[in-house]
Amino acid sequence: MEIATLDRMFPGRAVIGVGHGVRDWMGQVGARVESPLTLLREY
Repeated sequence: MEIATLDRMFPGRAVIGVGHGVRDWMGQVGARVESPLTLLREY
């Protein structure tokens, strides 16, 4: 929803990237990984 909002507010100006998440947040949902870069590389 956030990406769609940015696109509507600033058409053609939003550049979206994919990351591995914030480790603390990922830990809160039980999805913390040993190496975020390895996980990102796998995807």
